Amino acid sequence: MNIPNKSQIFQLFRSCIRYSDQLKLSDKKLVSRRIKEGTKFSLQEKVALAEKYQNMAQKFTMLVQSLERLVYHTVYRSKHTFDHSKVPILLPEDLEEEFTRGSGPGGQAVNKTNNAVILRHKPSGLIVKCHQTRSLAKNRELAREILIQKLDQLINGEDSIEAQKTRILERKSKENTRRSEKLTELKEKWKKREGIE
Repeated sequence: MNIPNKSQIFQLFRSCIRYSDQLKLSDKKLVSRRIKEGTKFSLQEKVALAEKYQNMAQKFTMLVQSLERLVYHTVYRSKHTFDHSKVPILLPEDLEEEFTRGSGPGGQAVNKTNNAVILRHKPSGLIVKCHQTRSLAKNRELAREILIQKLDQLINGEDSIEAQKTRILERKSKENTRRSEKLTELKEKWKKREGIE
């Protein structure tokens, strides 16, 4: 099964909601009017309503099942999932933020504005300086991301997100080298068998 994109998932979700609304609200006025008037449904009307609700219920359950399958394949069955449960959370009281002037290329716009961010994590003593963009807000976001990565490496070590990514890359490269070696071996055997040098 191909991994669906976001638009397919949201389209399926919208149709699930639409069918659920139809299941809850369809023919509500007709039923309530009949109850108020005290008239009973004929056998044919009962059968027609039952078939209509049964068809809608079947469509709805099919949509829900396919949505669950899609979400399962996109979230749980992806090849490389990272364990984000151990990533540390930054608390505002643990951070000390300072804004300084930047340096490097950019001239007056860089040298006269305080848009470089120095972020200190008080419990661990880690210090991060970020001056990747001209925007102070963006530099603050980037500094926090860098600090979270460094804290994750410091605290979790082998279980950090970066270590997980490197393990996956190493596994991929080993698999690629194994495949290429196997292919060259097969080529050599074929050449020997065919008498080609």
